[in-house]
Amino acid sequence: MSVTRRRTVRARRRPSLGSTADGILNGIMALAFLGCLVLLGIYVAGRIKRDAAERASAAEKIPPAEGKPAFPGDTRRAPAHGGGGPRASGPSFDQLAADLAMAVISKEISRFRGEGWAVANKEKAAAVAHGNLLARAGDAELADRVLEPADRFVSVEDRDLTAMDPREAADLLTRTFEKVRAGSCYRFHVRRGSEDRVLYVAFAVDAALPDARLTLPAKIKVSDDLAKQIQQSLWGLGTYYQQTYFTPEERAIVERCLGSGEATPEEYVFLTRRLIREAAPEANAEQTWFRSHLIELENRIKTAQVPDVVVGNDGRRVEGRIIEETPQHVKIQTAYGRLTLYRNDVREVVPSEEVRKEFDRRVNAAVQNPEAYPDLLAWTKEWRLPVHREYVAYLMLMRDPADRAARLAAGYYQTEGGRWVMREGGAQSASIDTALPATRGELKARLEEMGFVLREGKWFQKVSWGTGINTLYRSSEVKWTGQGVAIMTAREGESQLAVLTRTQIRPGGAREMFLCPTGPTGTVSISVEAPGEIVECRVRATGCVVERDRMGRIEVALMPEGGKLIPLYSIDSLSNGEYFDVTDALRGKRRFTVSARLTTTNDKFHTYARFLPSLPDTTEAFWVKGTVLQPAPEIDASWAGAR
Repeated sequence: MSVTRRRTVRARRRPSLGSTADGILNGIMALAFLGCLVLLGIYVAGRIKRDAAERASAAEKIPPAEGKPAFPGDTRRAPAHGGGGPRASGPSFDQLAADLAMAVISKEISRFRGEGWAVANKEKAAAVAHGNLLARAGDAELADRVLEPADRFVSVEDRDLTAMDPREAADLLTRTFEKVRAGSCYRFHVRRGSEDRVLYVAFAVDAALPDARLTLPAKIKVSDDLAKQIQQSLWGLGTYYQQTYFTPEERAIVERCLGSGEATPEEYVFLTRRLIREAAPEANAEQTWFRSHLIELENRIKTAQVPDVVVGNDGRRVEGRIIEETPQHVKIQTAYGRLTLYRNDVREVVPSEEVRKEFDRRVNAAVQNPEAYPDLLAWTKEWRLPVHREYVAYLMLMRDPADRAARLAAGYYQTEGGRWVMREGGAQSASIDTALPATRGELKARLEEMGFVLREGKWFQKVSWGTGINTLYRSSEVKWTGQGVAIMTAREGESQLAVLTRTQIRPGGAREMFLCPTGPTGTVSISVEAPGEIVECRVRATGCVVERDRMGRIEVALMPEGGKLIPLYSIDSLSNGEYFDVTDALRGKRRFTVSARLTTTNDKFHTYARFLPSLPDTTEAFWVKGTVLQPAPEIDASWAGAR
């Protein structure tokens, strides 16, 4: 027996391996549990601290009640009203903010209860409270600081109202806000229009839900603050914004309410929400945009590209960069290639610096005399100055937002309702097209506008051209041929008969040289070949008949190549030196002939019909001038690269 007891004692002193492992596992589980508790405590403490910070931040945005802290321990003291100016009469800013919050909460309680008959009435009451608060707040921004009449609650204090039974949600709101003490702050998640917002609403004064049987007064006083804000915010911007944003009936409501100093609840909501909350900020935003964009355009004008311009005799303009200028021609690099313009085709060459100076001169004149703005706007379009044109348009809009020409130049279009809306792309969509056209159709229209002509896939430019016989005293490129005619001379204005009878003699006068028949009749022919296809043409072939009773006569006609004879003139006295427009007969031709039939009295003088009478300094006795087509290979290169 004694041996058995000793063995039992030894067994108690030496525990088994399994029981040791169980002890270790239990210790680890206890430590893990304690760690989870610590982490949970840290999370809860952080959440509480964050919520407290958010509430404190929200409280700072709304001033506390006069003489009271917003929260226990808050040392701030509030002014007696919302602004920093003189104290206004009526409820304080804090009281108005609390009234608005409670009116919106009361409206939401009725909505959750399904009291449709009360929701509309309470929303009107909330709108009135909102208008009162806006009038007192002045220019302060309240959008993210207060509830608004149309807000719909999603959750309050992290309680999801949409997941509850509607009546349960209404009861929760009623219990929570039946009476609210000053210094309280609540977290609201609301749906405002199509947006979700989270607001922290602080109550700086004691507040309570309004009576469920709330009724609106028949008339609401329009305070001096509200009337002043209406006058300054929108009515002071001019008739354009009044007529654009409001119908005649709505304008009549504003005038009536401002005149009488009171409004019905519906009119009051219109004044505070539609006018101050919506229309006035939009109108002010447009005026602000005009001013800021003008500053931007002033800077852009300094570096905006202004091309050199060559003005042709026909008024067409070629823009680009002048690379060579001589007494004979002007070479200009355009977006379509390098062009050579001959001096006799050029009326004026205007360097870019002169264009800039002319713009500055015209702008200064328009500032002094605003009636000059429309002409300046047209001038910038004519000279292809898109940035300058946009600048002028905004100067005009600052004076008159209703100016149609300025609106169109600035990139606006007008809706059926009469409002102006900015096009996509702004003024660029209405500006002058200065870029190289991408398609052949666009390029063709632009080149034809500049005076170029397309013939069988090749481009030609119009070039002025002139040739002829200046005087018979000198040789010329154009030659005449005759049959039965010769060159003779006489004193200027005198015939041989006058000399023979010794009348009208002026000794020492210049001797006139002319073609006349050697017999009773004679003919003169002058052939002309143009350097290209004729586009326009005028012809002058001077002739005169002296001493009408001697039966002298001159008949001049033109014969186009492959065409019919066209009479120009026939005279039996005096002279003819006018230019005849023969464009219709010669368009598309290159060659033609001018012929003259001369008839005179058959006596020993034969000088009564005189063709091409010339003195040494005579010019254009016979002359042809007009416009012809010449190849433009640089344009052909651009044409080949277009789609």
